[in-house]
Amino acid sequence: MNTDPAPPRPDAEISPRIGTQIDLRARPGQRLSLEVQAGPRRAVRVLSRGPTGWRAALRSERLYAGFGLLLAAAVLLLGLTRFPAQVTPDEVYPSLRAVELIWNGFKGEDGVLLPAFLRGSTPYGLGTGVYLQVLPQLFRPNTLTWIRACNVLLGLLAGLLLAAWLRFGLRLRHSWVLLPLIAGMPAWFYFSRTGLDIALAASLLIAALGCYGFYRSGRLGFIYGAVVLAMLAFYAAPAARLAVPTAVLLLTLLDWQYHHSHWRLVRRAQILTAALCLPLIIFLLRHPDGMLQELAASGSYLVSNISNWQKVGQFFLALLNTVNPIAWLVADPNLPVVYRMGPYPPFPLLLAPFTIWGGWLAIQRFHRHEYRLLWIGLLSAGVGAAPFGGKLPHLLFAAPLLAAFAVIGLHAGLEWLTHRWQKMPGWLPAPALLLAAGGGSLILLFNALTGSRNWLQDYGREGLQFGAPQIYGTAQAYAKSHPDRSVLVWPEWSTDPDALRRFFAPYHLEWIQNGFLDPFLYRRDPAIGQYAFLLPADKYEQIQSSGKFDIVPIESIPYPNGQPAFALVELAYSPQFERILAQESAERRALVTGEVQLGNEPVTVRVSALDIGVPANLFDNSRVSLVRTAAANPLVVELIFPQPRYLRGVLLLLGAEPINVTAILNPGTGGKPLIYSLQTKASDTMKEAQVDFDGAYLVSSLRLEVLDEEAGEPAHVHLWEIQLVEPLE
Repeated sequence: MNTDPAPPRPDAEISPRIGTQIDLRARPGQRLSLEVQAGPRRAVRVLSRGPTGWRAALRSERLYAGFGLLLAAAVLLLGLTRFPAQVTPDEVYPSLRAVELIWNGFKGEDGVLLPAFLRGSTPYGLGTGVYLQVLPQLFRPNTLTWIRACNVLLGLLAGLLLAAWLRFGLRLRHSWVLLPLIAGMPAWFYFSRTGLDIALAASLLIAALGCYGFYRSGRLGFIYGAVVLAMLAFYAAPAARLAVPTAVLLLTLLDWQYHHSHWRLVRRAQILTAALCLPLIIFLLRHPDGMLQELAASGSYLVSNISNWQKVGQFFLALLNTVNPIAWLVADPNLPVVYRMGPYPPFPLLLAPFTIWGGWLAIQRFHRHEYRLLWIGLLSAGVGAAPFGGKLPHLLFAAPLLAAFAVIGLHAGLEWLTHRWQKMPGWLPAPALLLAAGGGSLILLFNALTGSRNWLQDYGREGLQFGAPQIYGTAQAYAKSHPDRSVLVWPEWSTDPDALRRFFAPYHLEWIQNGFLDPFLYRRDPAIGQYAFLLPADKYEQIQSSGKFDIVPIESIPYPNGQPAFALVELAYSPQFERILAQESAERRALVTGEVQLGNEPVTVRVSALDIGVPANLFDNSRVSLVRTAAANPLVVELIFPQPRYLRGVLLLLGAEPINVTAILNPGTGGKPLIYSLQTKASDTMKEAQVDFDGAYLVSSLRLEVLDEEAGEPAHVHLWEIQLVEPLE
């Protein structure tokens, strides 16, 4: 048996033609180096070499996505306490309610454990934002930087999730540009840098929409994220309480077949939804009209005294603002000052053509669920904002969706440009997009940090309410260095100065108080030496010119435009204080002469100086019109009749406070004046008080003194109506 190995068989002859199919995919404008090697046994080796070195780096999606994220984060996080310069009570309410929840064992004002909604500037305006602030409050009081950074970071995460879905679902290669685009959008730039709950709700809604997009594209587990984020958004702000149900209803109907094909997963998501709805159910059982109260407190037309047809009309007009170019591309002068981004419109004008193009493409492709989802989200945003006029900040949810349409439009524009410019380098679009979007957002940031002081200069209570960090920071510094004195802060510069005091000075509440200077203005009070006073500039000028005080200036706080805003001072009574008081009292009690019409007869009237109303308001038979003294207490009204008339009493319409009414009659026949008085008690509403005389008298003149017994002087005394009671014929 031959055990020698068989001689090697010569290789079969290789055919000069080898059939193969190679799938090479390259981006428009990309160049590939292709090398094909034919080896033994019909083996074929294909080598594809793309660009290397810096060209490869310039084509890296991940690189630009990272740059876009870092750029957006820098734009939205830098200078958080410098812009917006003002801090409103709405920004600090969530942190304050979080502290109250912890103190009360996580029970609300009505004793419910983990309440769905809590009080903000409206009865049930807060929710999710309060619970997000609980954990930080367990370690240390929140700061302004932290509460604003929370909204920024959540907004960045939501934008990142939406951009990822645009890449995965719509196959948009440059979807990362969404992040710098959103950061450079004035509406989002402004509101996401505040602590307002509407920014939180918008971020959660966008994140929920992104999760749903992943679920609808085959990543089924994302349905749970969509449910949780949507419910958190629902509890976060009133505008989301219609937006979320609208989106759920539309997505359920339009994607019904897809849901039905994954019914087991959907059923588990429904169970999760039901569990998250339990706080809402408890709230509705305990407060059946709670939602209506919230709408009424927000000033919604849905609960106003107009017809249902008018409400429907206003609703649809407000809904149209979602896609109204004027609403997005023109700065609204009627928007409250605190919600304006200076001269900037909510949406960048240069981005509008791409947004319109992208929106139109999404309509043409509405049969595809990816594009349909964006329009459903936009419609839901409009429905949520419509009860509140369809304006910002309630319409903020729509802003990132409009930016998503812009990304679609930019992508379509790049495809068109690639076909027209076939030699365009493949690496060029990405850096160009980054430069344009990033440059625009950086310019916006620079202008906000350096030029915003000249944008809007309505700094007062009805405007920006500027000054909270500066006021209470100055007060704390003074209180620490002067433990023997408290700081009294004039309160009328803000709608809720006590909330701002508790947020910015939580450890010095005993030494920093909100209060008026009035108790020290009209009588000598030795306690004046126990206080320093932080006053608005106009009040500071007022006490300077009064001559009542010797003033020691401590510190001045300017407005952003450099004008004086507040002054911290120490006060002592001047030697001429009593003389000035006597002079002011005489001036307050001086009467102003005028004329009123009683029936067909003109009557001379002498009345205390008024700051509201005119004397004729007292005789117009109206329970609405009134007069109010500028400072005098009592309010004095003298009627001098051209011809004496018979009277047996006088009827007055007074306020709820306890009032003493004195009537002094000068008889038409001569003789001593007759004096009658009436004491009224406090009441819940306005009240009528009649001073009866002990008969009918012929009266040439009548003097009425209306004294508010709970107020000193100066004070504002109100009077609605005077009716002369004549004898029956």
